[in-house]
Amino acid sequence: MPSVLTHLFLCFLVAAMSTGCQKTPEAWNSSKPFKTQIVVGSATGLQFQIVELEGVQNQKTLEGEVVEFYLAPGEQNSELVGPHAVAKFIQNSEGVFIPTNSLSLQMVSLYYHMQALKKLEIQSLGKTFVKWPRKIGLQVKTNSAETRFNNAFYNNKLDVMFFVPYVDQELPLPLNGGIIAHEHFHSYFSYSILQKSLASDVLPIEDYFLKSINEGLADVWGWIYSDNPDFISLSLPDLAGPRKLEQPSFFRKPVLKTKKDMESDLNLVEQECKRLSWCNSADQLTLGLAYSNGTALARTLKDFLTRQNLTQEDKAKKIFLLLEQLNSLNLKKELDFESLLVEWAGLFDSLSDESCKILKNAIKTEEIKNQICLSF
Repeated sequence: MPSVLTHLFLCFLVAAMSTGCQKTPEAWNSSKPFKTQIVVGSATGLQFQIVELEGVQNQKTLEGEVVEFYLAPGEQNSELVGPHAVAKFIQNSEGVFIPTNSLSLQMVSLYYHMQALKKLEIQSLGKTFVKWPRKIGLQVKTNSAETRFNNAFYNNKLDVMFFVPYVDQELPLPLNGGIIAHEHFHSYFSYSILQKSLASDVLPIEDYFLKSINEGLADVWGWIYSDNPDFISLSLPDLAGPRKLEQPSFFRKPVLKTKKDMESDLNLVEQECKRLSWCNSADQLTLGLAYSNGTALARTLKDFLTRQNLTQEDKAKKIFLLLEQLNSLNLKKELDFESLLVEWAGLFDSLSDESCKILKNAIKTEEIKNQICLSF
């Protein structure tokens, strides 16, 4: 069975030939937008889209104001090392550069989505939050069997987004705008929270709490950008249930962890790690719990923001405000998802009754529940 990428290239080439194409693209003036074709995935399927990439300086490497691409890079002396990725195109009679292989399609798709995310960042803050251009590694090789295929991750130390080879039959991760936004959000969390936290001693429970919030907010950001609460399943259908941000109403019950819950989690994980021969550190097991906690938080925040009826830009502004608030969080004293929602609610001048109900339903502790929406 041909892969989704093979099928896409056949469609690309047929489309290019139907409009007339040139074997060698014309010389391109870097002062003009780079017009190309990408694939956009949505709940209704895959669609071709002609887009313009802005700020591109090099036609082959697509280096520019937004992204620097590296092919199968590595790390040396805490620096990213490796060759720049090179894209190949044919050009149709309308001047559109059509990608001719998998790597090229990944590059133009990533550039386009990162370009849009940069614009959202600037529209929301009036400035850039992270360093641009962003560095992205493609076809990355890892030593871990769990992350060797069908994965993407952000490296906090190198400040780089990595994509490993995708071998499934669904929408490849580098073409999935929601997943790209999710991974990009980790850089926001790193710049505002982790860089400060890593400068001091962080207890295991604090690390667990931060990982959970990081994953949850990244899922919210993926939804804000893609407007699809199930963006992950477009590429990873096995996660449609566990990670989908919409659930039937009967699932909406208090699921956010208290500090006591998290301490219990860590004790159980530590015991389990001792039992498993392959487990070198309890951290190997806590990441799965962090995803679960993050999804519970993301579902609550997604429903809350939906009831507030905000624009994409306004939702993004609130997320950045929450990051600013988290930056001043004293982890030694405020280590609780429920308390986090009290702080979150304080970012809004007014809340609808529906929004208040969503927050209250997510909380188990009566004392904290009563601090939210006193008028409700």
